[in-house]
Amino acid sequence: MELHLHLPLELVLNIITCSLPPSDAILPPSHDVTKLLLTFTLVCHETRRLANRYLRERCVYLSSSERLSAYILAIKREPGLRNAIALFLCPFRNTIDDLPLCSCVQELFSYTCGSLRRLVIDIPLRSLYPEDDHLAVRAVLREGFTRLENLEEFVSTRDELYLEITDSGRRPAVWQSWKKLKRLALYNVDLTFEFFQELAGLPLLETLVLSRSDGNDESLDDWAEYFKITAHPFKLLMLGSERRRLIPDHLLTGRVKNRAEVIDVPMIRSIWLHHTIDFSIEECQSFVRSHAENGTLWDLDRGTIPCNGRPYIDEPYLAQLGRKAPTRYSRMECLPIGEGIEGAYCPRYYLLFANHCRTKPAWGHVYGPIHLHFILILSPPYVYKEKEREDESTDAKCLEGLITQECNLAS
Repeated sequence: MELHLHLPLELVLNIITCSLPPSDAILPPSHDVTKLLLTFTLVCHETRRLANRYLRERCVYLSSSERLSAYILAIKREPGLRNAIALFLCPFRNTIDDLPLCSCVQELFSYTCGSLRRLVIDIPLRSLYPEDDHLAVRAVLREGFTRLENLEEFVSTRDELYLEITDSGRRPAVWQSWKKLKRLALYNVDLTFEFFQELAGLPLLETLVLSRSDGNDESLDDWAEYFKITAHPFKLLMLGSERRRLIPDHLLTGRVKNRAEVIDVPMIRSIWLHHTIDFSIEECQSFVRSHAENGTLWDLDRGTIPCNGRPYIDEPYLAQLGRKAPTRYSRMECLPIGEGIEGAYCPRYYLLFANHCRTKPAWGHVYGPIHLHFILILSPPYVYKEKEREDESTDAKCLEGLITQECNLAS
């Protein structure tokens, strides 16, 4: 007598779930996991339900105009396909001067805008400028992108989502209207007054990735506009650029100029990916696209050093916060971790600040955000201790009551 044993359904469903990559990758049709999920849609109703869910979440990969058209037709036959969670979109080749294809993009977004949370685009939006847009394709695309108000993660590999439709004046960036946005990656952004204002309009922003950003050193003073509107901290990743500590410097200075009385100072944790400096345009765009598809773009800072820390240990800088400090100060002496400082430890990132309060803090204790008047940012393996200064004529250059605290954004 032949005995047939069947795997429990719960175990089969668990096999499907465990087959997914650990990162939030958007998988192309050729990927083995995509093929596996398609196979499970043919097994039974329960495996079909779960496999279809993962296909919508991880496998909507529209890398050609043919795939885009086929997906739109499939949505009309199966309305459930409009519930896509993540999407990779690259339907254009060398130009966007194609009205039917732009209309397809607009139609796709009209179907998926309610559910779409993650979007990675590789679209040459600067291949056609407003003065040459005789078919008004840019207006069609702008209307489509404006619908994506539920996006939480957006990556544009070729530009800053350039969707201007007229030369008469600059319109607000489309991504400014996506109030649920948490992670944003843009290419070749011009660091202007308007950009920082629009950035401050994203209340949930956690991570910003800027590749090959433009703007001269003076334009970085416009970071002050961010702090006129919000005190929300975020993590900044910079690649393909030699801009390092300039942005954090001006960030903190701008914070002071506009909000001298604020009691808690937000920390913009800035990471400079030094190995990307010599990337060509194509290499930089390919680098961002690859990591965005693999779901690893937002964690590129793992194992790196904050750009406003070492190798600038020999040139620490200060951003004055609020009113002038008292006349008596103490000198900072840099010591290696563990020398004479009880309870010292070595996190990845340090926020060293001075507190002019009534009581002097004790070393080795971790303090929360308090009234700050000076801020100094350095990275391990250094902390500071107080040392009374013999020459009080230069006291104004030093700080009193130094405390160390691990930055809450170093996770």
